[in-house]
Amino acid sequence: MLLIFDGYDCTGKTTIANVFSERFAFKIFKRSAVKCIEQTDVKEHRLWAKAQYTMLGRLVEHGQTPNLIFDRWMMSEYCYSPVVRSYDIKDYYFEVENLMKNSKDVLWIYPTVGEGIEAEKLLKKRYDDKKEDFLSFEDLLKVKKNFDELFELSKLPKLKILTNFEPTPHAVAEQLGRIWKVIKPF
Repeated sequence: MLLIFDGYDCTGKTTIANVFSERFAFKIFKRSAVKCIEQTDVKEHRLWAKAQYTMLGRLVEHGQTPNLIFDRWMMSEYCYSPVVRSYDIKDYYFEVENLMKNSKDVLWIYPTVGEGIEAEKLLKKRYDDKKEDFLSFEDLLKVKKNFDELFELSKLPKLKILTNFEPTPHAVAEQLGRIWKVIKPF
């Protein structure tokens, strides 16, 4: 089973992914949005990213999926790149997603603070507390919009979880329960 925890910054995806990994013995592979942004050779980055995503897509297509968590994956590339790097990956994103869309071994888990003024205030508070400097809050809102739109377009098996709560152990456990109910039948 491949679980992809992917979404914009400050939603608690890494916290939930880490706890899930520990509790259910999934290996975790982490990819930082900062590292994606810091890479400067766009052509080289696009080539390596496409190769990585396609390889995993082929493994999934052929039913060779290990129990693995990706803390960030191709969705981040799709949503951050147009905002911070001035290019997009639409040319291959949906090609790779198409390899995986019928798999029962893949689930995109999209943590989000939700919509509206209160959600935006919570996101701003988390952003300020985290003291991110690689992305302005205005750009983070653009990235959020990209993720919201991609979630609607995506044909992958997916689960949206609201993270508009303080990440207490009880609240995180509640979200883990929701995720486990979805993947347990697999």
